[in-house]
Amino acid sequence: MSTQTIGAGTAAETRLEGERLSGGKWLWLTVAASMFAAAWGGNEFTPLLVMYRLDHGYSPVMVDFFLFAYVVGIVPALLLGGPLSDRLGRRPIMLPAPIIAIAGSTLLAFGADSAAALILGRILCGIALGIGMAVGGSWVKELSTQPWDPTASEGAGARRAAMSLTAGFALGAGAAGILAQWAPMPSVLAYLLHIAITVLAAMALWRAPETRPAQAKSDRRRLIDDLKIPSAGHRRFLYVVVPLAPWVFGAASVAYAVIPALMTGHSGDAPVAFSALLCMVALTCGFAIQSLGRKIDTDRSARGAVVALVFLVVGMAGAA
Repeated sequence: MSTQTIGAGTAAETRLEGERLSGGKWLWLTVAASMFAAAWGGNEFTPLLVMYRLDHGYSPVMVDFFLFAYVVGIVPALLLGGPLSDRLGRRPIMLPAPIIAIAGSTLLAFGADSAAALILGRILCGIALGIGMAVGGSWVKELSTQPWDPTASEGAGARRAAMSLTAGFALGAGAAGILAQWAPMPSVLAYLLHIAITVLAAMALWRAPETRPAQAKSDRRRLIDDLKIPSAGHRRFLYVVVPLAPWVFGAASVAYAVIPALMTGHSGDAPVAFSALLCMVALTCGFAIQSLGRKIDTDRSARGAVVALVFLVVGMAGAA
């Protein structure tokens, strides 16, 4: 190896160490920004469901299908994103997410009268969100530990990842609803705003350091083995997580998709803004409860799940 190559390597290591010691504690934000943007893109569509039904003539069934379509993207991205990033590194899997999100929002912005364009746009936004949740979440957790952020408390990475997603969900829905209700180009402007935010997030993401180098091919297991989840057979998963899990999205969907549709005739001249308001209320509550939720939950019982289900029952009764 040449002296020049050794010198370049040493210089890179010195810069990396400098990042760790100086600005390292903020590096998690470079990834969290893309998670925020992906969540924004995943939920900006929700308050606009009323608009697509009233202004573009789609049936309630088709509008609900638009909402569901992003699951087709998010599920495989969640399942494959984590194992692939463990094998190939965080950067190669996460870096395309903003590009996919921009493609999705572009289709949504200019395909308001095409069901196929809306469905494809939703699927692409779902893929970006799934990558952001699976890969971005792991990346943020790793950047919230030593040597990147020695000052972070235990569990800070998980909280930072969850807060980034929840903030994106809430602000994306709120901004989209306000723009669609009162701004010009109601079917377009919200998505253009998301594209601009995602471009900025992508620029920040390029600065994020790799925390999980690619595995050598000789060290890799079969991908099918990486997809197996042994803890899925654990009693706590079966009897605590499984009964609660469907309601994580189920309760939110009722709050900001079902209720606004049913209340369209009772929301005056601002049905889209009312839908956005319900999104903001539901997701702000979800954001705020996370700190308190850590104190309620315990790994010795199902107390946290029971409290959540009690709130769910009260909320559903109020909605009914």
